[in-house]
Amino acid sequence: MTTSLTTPGDSTDKWKSDTHTKLSGDELNNAITALSNTSFVNKFPRVDRNFADPPVPLQNIGLFSFIPAKGATPNKNGVFGFAKIRGNYNTDVEASAKAESIIRSIDSAHTIFQAYVGRPFPVTLSEDYCSETTEVDIRRETTEAVSDSIKSKKLDDQKIAKELHDREEELMRDTTPGMIDAETVNQDHYVTMNVKKAQLSWTYLEHVKKLKEVRDILNNTTAEIKRIDKTNPEFRDTFLEKYIAAREKSGLSHKKEDFNEGFVRYLVEDVELPGMTIDDDDERINTIMNDNETKPASLISSSVHTKKED
Repeated sequence: MTTSLTTPGDSTDKWKSDTHTKLSGDELNNAITALSNTSFVNKFPRVDRNFADPPVPLQNIGLFSFIPAKGATPNKNGVFGFAKIRGNYNTDVEASAKAESIIRSIDSAHTIFQAYVGRPFPVTLSEDYCSETTEVDIRRETTEAVSDSIKSKKLDDQKIAKELHDREEELMRDTTPGMIDAETVNQDHYVTMNVKKAQLSWTYLEHVKKLKEVRDILNNTTAEIKRIDKTNPEFRDTFLEKYIAAREKSGLSHKKEDFNEGFVRYLVEDVELPGMTIDDDDERINTIMNDNETKPASLISSSVHTKKED
C-alpha cells in the first residue's frame, strides 16, 4: 500500500488520494484503537523537570531533531524514512481529539503516536518503546545515540587529520638523487616526483609571499618605533616595565628565562634579521608570483594539445 509517508523508491505505485467515505461507527472505533497510540505519554514520568523543555503554548511550527541509532540503516539515497508532525496540543484530551479527527477524515493508514514536546522520543514502530519504556530507558537510548554520533564524527575528523599529516610527511620526505634504486623506478614514481615538485614549489612560493608580507609590516613597525623615539624618547625607558606589569595583572608569570626565548626576547634586544634588506629579490619574487598566476594554464593547454596531436 502506497501512502503519503512511503519513501520514494520503495514502491512503484504513485500516491493517489483515497475516495473512501469518512469512518464512522465501529470502523472509527476500531481505527482509533489501532492507530491513536497514547501509551508512550501515559508511561513517561511527568516529574522529570530537568529533562523536559519549558512548555511553549500556541505552537504553530513544528521543530524536529533526529539522530539515527547505532546500526540504523538508510536506503540507497540516505533516507531512513518519512514522518509527519500532526500538530502540537495543550492537553492529551485535545491531542486525542485531533488524532480521532485525522483518523476519521484524513488518514486511517498511519499510527499516530503521542509524545511530549521538547522530550526525546524513539522513532520506531515497536510497541516495546511505547508501552514499557521508562524514563531511564529513554535517557539511556538518547545518550547512547548522541554519544555514538559524536564519537563517529570525532573518528572521521581524526581520520582526515591523520591523512593530512601522512600526506605532509610524505611531501617533506627527502628525495635525494640515488636514494631509490634505478631498478625500482617506474613511471608512477616519476609522476609522483613531478607532483611532489609542483606541490613543494607552490608551498615555497606561498611561504616566500608570506615572508615578504611579514617583512614589509616589520619594516613599517620599526620605522614607527623610531619616529616615536624621536618625539617621545622617555617611552623607551618605561615601556618594558609597563608591559611586565600588564603581564602580571593578567596572571602571566614573569621569569628571567622568559626573556631568553620566544618573542619576548626581542623586546630587550635588537637582532639583525636575515633577509630584511630590500634588494633585487623583491623584483624576482614579484616576477615569479605573477608568472605563477598565468603560466600553468598555458602549459596545461599546450600539454593537452600535444597529447591530442600524438
